[in-house]
Amino acid sequence: MSKKNKRLVLISMLLALMPMLVFAGGGQGEAAAETSSNFNATGLPILNEPVTFRVGIIDHWNMPDMNEKQMFKDWREKTNVVFDLIQMSGQEANTKVPLMYSTDDLPDAFINIGASNNNDYGAQELNIPLEDYIAQYAPNVVRVLEEMPVAKKWATATDGHMYHLPYINLANDSRVVYASFIRQQWLESLGMDIPTDLDEFYDLLVAFKTKDPNGNGKADEIPFSVRWQDGISGIRDWFQPFGTTSAFMGAVKIRGGEVFATTLEPGYKDAVKYLHRLYAEELMDPEVFTYEQTSVNELLSPKLNALKKALAYGNY
Repeated sequence: MSKKNKRLVLISMLLALMPMLVFAGGGQGEAAAETSSNFNATGLPILNEPVTFRVGIIDHWNMPDMNEKQMFKDWREKTNVVFDLIQMSGQEANTKVPLMYSTDDLPDAFINIGASNNNDYGAQELNIPLEDYIAQYAPNVVRVLEEMPVAKKWATATDGHMYHLPYINLANDSRVVYASFIRQQWLESLGMDIPTDLDEFYDLLVAFKTKDPNGNGKADEIPFSVRWQDGISGIRDWFQPFGTTSAFMGAVKIRGGEVFATTLEPGYKDAVKYLHRLYAEELMDPEVFTYEQTSVNELLSPKLNALKKALAYGNY
């Protein structure tokens, strides 16, 4: 398959499948461009014979190998489009992505590279404008952009081209962005229930620290820890039970038409005092502010459930 046709297949694949998953119910578009005999502009499979595409994906969450995700396996089976996903952290991408562009050692596409980067590289004619492909192959995207013109505006660069699809989320009020997890084995070992308020949470952490819930005869439990890294809020979510947010999540708020600083709220000070107490009494992981993500993953490993240190409760 020629480079041009391979590029066409990949773009049509991303435009057709991704909106289908998010904006289900659209019809199939008609292909106008000449392509190789291996490419089907409508219906499935998209390719008659499998073809592999390299896709760089910026992974802000330190995910396991995304090539093993069921979603990509299902796509491969239904479409014959095989993704070879090249994962890199946000920090790695800061150096690797510019190097890829400068040396012309590029994958076929990027996911999550960022709108500003897309537009900057597009202005240098290093990225491909998508609007013509959207019109040909992505009726769902066309419909959404017509219904939400502001989304099209956000995704349009200053040169008038679209180099990426807009991210649209209409469910902010009902989605759970982060959650905390507790080791059920430790609760069962101590005959305790999941805490329902901050006082019970404190008592639970004390029990985890002093009553050997992992049963190895050593005081090596870590009652409480959190994750930090690209896009992960760490300890900041724990300001919210006190009716406020950390400065990172919004230092300035508007209430009743007046602007105020969240750091001056009583709830903010109460949160700092509570978290300081946990840290001072060694109920919080002493390395919580310096961990690399791989270290947290090691703590979460089932192999550590009854050995050495083990995570009890944490933002994940």
